[in-house]
Amino acid sequence: MRRDRGAGEVQLRCQACEPDSIASAWRLDNPALGAHLAAVSRPSAVVDRMAAWCQGWWPAAIEAGRSACTRCGADVAVAPYERPEVAEPRTRWGWHASCAACGEVLTTSLLGLVLCLPEARRLRSARPRAHAVPTRHTEHAGRPALEVGLRDGASGDGVDVLVDLATMRPVAVVATR
Repeated sequence: MRRDRGAGEVQLRCQACEPDSIASAWRLDNPALGAHLAAVSRPSAVVDRMAAWCQGWWPAAIEAGRSACTRCGADVAVAPYERPEVAEPRTRWGWHASCAACGEVLTTSLLGLVLCLPEARRLRSARPRAHAVPTRHTEHAGRPALEVGLRDGASGDGVDVLVDLATMRPVAVVATR
């Protein structure tokens, strides 16, 4: 974890999940996010607080297809994105909310959505070495889906989230022990 004072954000990197890039970055001047980040310095505390915030914001925003901007409160569309230059599906696809009124942009990858789920948070609390595993193409209810998962190598415990490939919406969560 690092606080990039010049960029005004907190950045996280995970050597196991995404070794070549910043996994997450949150702007400290965003009114909805900054309050959760101001008083914490441990990476685990940052992850816990932001996972709780994300669980409270993204699922409802995705379901509605809209939400209030986290900076100015204006109505913003929430839609899936694809980054064709990224090979791994868990970070190639995700969701974004871009505010035309103030320019604020929030994004979350499919892996980010998985990490904020209560099942994933419980796994990571019990098994801190749990990490992302390669995404698999599969089916759910007769439709193409992606299986985005976290696993603890020592115990085999994990969480898999099935994401509908056409809509990018999570459709099932399976925790394994």
